[in-house]
Amino acid sequence: MTRLNGVAALLLAAASGVCGEDPANNPDGSLSGLSLEELTNLTVSSVSRREQQLSRVAAAAYIITEEEIRRSGLTSIPELLRRVPGLTVARLDANKWVVGSRGFNGRFNNKMLVLIDGRSVYNNEYSGVYWDQNDVMIEDVERIEVIRGPGATMWGANAVNGVINIITKKAKATRGGLMTARAGGDERGAGALRYGAGDGERLNYRGYVKYFDRWSLLAADGSSANDGGRALRAGGRLDWQSGPRDLFSFSGDGYRGRSSQSVNETFQTPLATMINDTARFSGGFAMGRWERTLKASDIAIQTYYNDERRSEWVASGVMRTLDFDFQQHFNWKDRHDVIWGAGYRWMHDRLSGSPPPFDPSSRTDHLFSAFLQDDISLAPDRLVLTLGTKVLHNSYTGVEVQPGVRIMWTPGRRHSFWASASRAVRTPSRRDVDLSLAFSLPQSVYVPITVLTTGNKDFESESVAAYEAGFRSQIGRRVSLDVATFVNRYSKLEETVQGTPYVRTAPKAEYVIPITFVNTGWGHTLGVETALSWNLARRWRIQGGYAWIEAHLQGPDSADGLSYQSWAWLTPKSTFSVHNFFDLTRNISFDASLYYASRLPDRDIGAYERTDLRLAWKVGEYAEFSAGVQNLGSDRHMEFSMEEYSATSAVRRSAYIQALWRF
Repeated sequence: MTRLNGVAALLLAAASGVCGEDPANNPDGSLSGLSLEELTNLTVSSVSRREQQLSRVAAAAYIITEEEIRRSGLTSIPELLRRVPGLTVARLDANKWVVGSRGFNGRFNNKMLVLIDGRSVYNNEYSGVYWDQNDVMIEDVERIEVIRGPGATMWGANAVNGVINIITKKAKATRGGLMTARAGGDERGAGALRYGAGDGERLNYRGYVKYFDRWSLLAADGSSANDGGRALRAGGRLDWQSGPRDLFSFSGDGYRGRSSQSVNETFQTPLATMINDTARFSGGFAMGRWERTLKASDIAIQTYYNDERRSEWVASGVMRTLDFDFQQHFNWKDRHDVIWGAGYRWMHDRLSGSPPPFDPSSRTDHLFSAFLQDDISLAPDRLVLTLGTKVLHNSYTGVEVQPGVRIMWTPGRRHSFWASASRAVRTPSRRDVDLSLAFSLPQSVYVPITVLTTGNKDFESESVAAYEAGFRSQIGRRVSLDVATFVNRYSKLEETVQGTPYVRTAPKAEYVIPITFVNTGWGHTLGVETALSWNLARRWRIQGGYAWIEAHLQGPDSADGLSYQSWAWLTPKSTFSVHNFFDLTRNISFDASLYYASRLPDRDIGAYERTDLRLAWKVGEYAEFSAGVQNLGSDRHMEFSMEEYSATSAVRRSAYIQALWRF
């Protein structure tokens, strides 16, 4: 508490010059140039795949704005996601993060769909996201939209507990040159260069290159964890307005990087054998989108191709994805706002190892989908009922139906209430069905012991029935409040079961312990998430959030509510954050953030708080210099424990300086 009190005193001291200032007397000190009402009514497109006012969305939605991103002093998407109430973020090592929503946290979170401009970066081999290879130039991000709760009616499989959509800026907004250089913090050195041009109307384009070299974090004893990494990425975007009705967008990038890590050859068994390893990754994507506005409707067609290559201790391989998506939006009989669409995705992978970790080592999968949603106006500007469903056919379980119903009541301009019920599924991945992974336990007996983990060809989709309700309120001119509650009921959850051990003689004599995956888990979670924004003065804004969650998850032989796959239930019961934005003058800003997460009793990870401070000086219109301290409250702390085969490092206190030039 002493550290927290010290931070609070520092915040109050920094704010003392502005908290009593009247907004009307400070026309040039506007924080981000947006009023509270404008901040409340930002648009979000990830709920219904079309632009909507945030205040009129019947879902637990949150937007990290461009201004918040710039003033955070953070350089990676997972670290930025700490700002979202109800989203849990923990750092595994210098290059790996755990990001989850409403439980089931883990490095390979199979119930969270992550998109970049609508392009899925969900890995179909291991059911999750490789955050180290799915990076973006932070200065190009317009906003990050986060939907907590199912988004399957619009986005399909794996949008079970949430959707994260990272939306980059249009080329028109990035004309001219930009250069950044940074040292300290997470990076030994980092920089980016971007240049955009065009006529500002019909044709605009940009290109960029980004590089970072990350420091290693700390091992539990305070020594270096030897988990640093580096990556180089280059790409661009072109937007062409060919006429009053047609907009074409083309984007793509390529990347190459490597990251050191410590891995456990025996996974999570008590007989840990740690080795040093280097993960190498490369790849890229190309995406095109065509939007046409008609007299009574609009259509969009999007296609992209992904190529991912990764080599590390557990396996090496390549994964290719080709995706086509069509949607149409129109109004019908004044009361119906309809959107529908269809899509196809081709996925091919080839993995190698000694022996190969999957059987077969190469596979091609197909995903067909179609969706329909209708917003029905029951009372103009007051009551809207939304009905929708997504139907898909995948190569593992065949047809899956994911319906949803939502209702939004807006009794006044400043208040809205909503509720929803929906079903979502997590379809199987290659790991669930085709895994064939054997490792030997170190021991001193005559017969070697081998643990053989295999997939289940009959593995089914995990499913959730989700019930949500919430409200948003703008209280006067200065305060807005957003509250969401939920109850999720899960069935057919994945568990591992041990079969009857046996002895085999070929290719060598060994005692085999077989393990496989089954769909016998079930249970429910419930919780509440709150977000508050308070404009104390024109130069001072506070944003905060609090989330609480309770879980009761069981398998057929469970003795208590937390014995279901403990590696899959690693979410703090309580999380809290507060962010202070201060404009000390027109050109000098001071920002402070405090994060808190309660302990993880299943993994003996204690509660921790983290404080980040940033001071920035804007020199004219073309330069900004900033310095900051991260994790000020402690010299180091652990946020997670060993996940799958990856060892965990301690997050350390650090300081950085950064310069940004526009030309």
